[in-house]
Amino acid sequence: MAGAMTRYKEMPVRPEMAISFSDEGATAALGPIHSDGNGHAAMLHEAVGSSSNGWLNGMMIDLLKVAKERGASEVTGEQASAALAFMAAIRPQNEVEGALGVQMYAAHRLAIEMASRCRHTTDRQATMEYGNLATKMMRTVTAQMDALGKMRRGGEQVVRHVHVYEGGQAIVADQFNHYGGENGNAGGQPYAPFEGHAPSRVAPLLGQDAAGHGVPVAGDQGKEAVPNARGQKPRRSSRKQA
Repeated sequence: MAGAMTRYKEMPVRPEMAISFSDEGATAALGPIHSDGNGHAAMLHEAVGSSSNGWLNGMMIDLLKVAKERGASEVTGEQASAALAFMAAIRPQNEVEGALGVQMYAAHRLAIEMASRCRHTTDRQATMEYGNLATKMMRTVTAQMDALGKMRRGGEQVVRHVHVYEGGQAIVADQFNHYGGENGNAGGQPYAPFEGHAPSRVAPLLGQDAAGHGVPVAGDQGKEAVPNARGQKPRRSSRKQA
């Protein structure tokens, strides 16, 4: 319990809302649960990713629509605070990310609602329909998270090269350099390059001959033996024969 209390105190503070309605119910007054109005306003702007009061008001209206339970006449302060906590966790850097955050929360709420209906219905057809909708919404949330990540990376993608050689062996690398001028020690190696190619080209893998044939495996009867890849002739003895 002490460890949980320590971690709880280290968690970031999220904005919380208090909501009161007029007698007619047409107007809702939103405010902080504490007396620091300026600090609360700053947290709200940070949660929607904009310094614009107009954008903040628009995003709050959208969040309250999503946060309100289906069939309920009013939204509660707890529901509004939950939506703002979700937005604060995303920490949108601009209005576009703020709009995406609201869409993510809407898809999340729909996913949970459809999953709940699927769980509590006894009708087989309804179970399938609600289950499919819940799955689609969950996948939508995942796609939205990926889109947010790509926006923050600026569309940068990591590209890797996949080299598949004869025999089914694959090598995955950002760059593969086995032979040539780029490798200072490769020039002295006795492994011959492909026939008809300059020495700077990639040489065959160890165990392959100049024609590019793969290494024989156990059970390959009748095939020629693996050639000597070094291709070096035995040295002559310096001693003369008697």
